[in-house]
Amino acid sequence: MRRILCFGDSHTWGTGPDGRRLPRSLRWTGVLGRALAGRAEVIEDGVPGRTTALSDPEIPGRNGLASLPGALRRAAPLHVVLFMLGTNDLHAWFQRSARQIADGMEALVRCALHSGMGPRGGSPEVLLMAPPPIDERRAGRWFRGRGQVARALAPAYEAVARRWGVAFLDVTELVAPGAGDGVHMDAEAHRRLGLAVRETLERQGWAG
Repeated sequence: MRRILCFGDSHTWGTGPDGRRLPRSLRWTGVLGRALAGRAEVIEDGVPGRTTALSDPEIPGRNGLASLPGALRRAAPLHVVLFMLGTNDLHAWFQRSARQIADGMEALVRCALHSGMGPRGGSPEVLLMAPPPIDERRAGRWFRGRGQVARALAPAYEAVARRWGVAFLDVTELVAPGAGDGVHMDAEAHRRLGLAVRETLERQGWAG
């Protein structure tokens, strides 16, 4: 059985567009787990508000880079690590550029590849996922003026993936925010994402 860690934020935790958490069966990680049943164990590690590598004094404990080593060790040995982060780095008060956010993601990729938490102490494979798009008109003050930066994340992440030789999936081409907060996905989008991730893992030969 392959072990796959999904390291993310509220999109991975399963926050829906109405603010409530979707049940495991409807979250993309649950869809992926069913699709890979008998071949892989899907480990969900999503924390609402998690960033790539930023600390927010108003919301402590959300720095992804700070928490990743422990997450990797808890889930080891790992065959694949999936990263889908960056939405919270877009918050208006951080004023981060797409390149700066991609630098945070690059630090996560580097940490995973150098962790020794793969099988027999090797490196796990990495799938880097650009986060879902936002609807700036509905997303409120947290994302005011951040639409252009959000749209620039996918190509910035793809460049990181090329530099490190890891797989890349552009989620912005697959889903859109559900009716509601302009940020989070509904159950149908989660279903599409889970199946797209399965197809990507199978294409890479990582699905077991």
